[in-house]
Amino acid sequence: MAWIEIPDSSVGGNQDWARWDGILMNVRDKLVIDPLTKIARSTEFFYTWWYVNIPTYVVPGAPPRFIGRYGNFADTTRTPEQMAVWDARTIVDGTSNDAGRDQSWTVEMRIAIDSLGYDVTQTNGDIVMLNFSIWDCDYLFEGNPAAVNSARTYIQSSWGNTNYSNGNPIRVFGRLM
Repeated sequence: MAWIEIPDSSVGGNQDWARWDGILMNVRDKLVIDPLTKIARSTEFFYTWWYVNIPTYVVPGAPPRFIGRYGNFADTTRTPEQMAVWDARTIVDGTSNDAGRDQSWTVEMRIAIDSLGYDVTQTNGDIVMLNFSIWDCDYLFEGNPAAVNSARTYIQSSWGNTNYSNGNPIRVFGRLM
């Protein structure tokens, strides 16, 4: 389980590309190894206010959505199996998707890494391989298109599901004691 607090004065997003706030992660799936590269499959976890395919969600107070292998691009519905692997809760200090000033958004997120082939209960633990980026779009709802800006910051790779060229993800050592 991870807890992340992101200071942000303009929380939210819409259906357009890079016009949203979000957390994009690639956690390598050790259960599926590419036979040619010997690299574990990339598995995208994208928690975001990007409302591609559902622009009706662009309303004040709308929550972020889960996109990727354990989320859904078509709507906001997720199966119980998807929720068992990946879930999160978010609190916005302010109101998402409006012109008002916000303070931050805080996420508590859980990914069941055992579903991706990791076993931190082994004597020597295990190494979880991932990359991570935070996307930020500001001033989207102020009515001044010239003020809108988007940025992202990342560690190890800027992308989630297509970084096979990045053979060196972050390695997080975990062991239950």
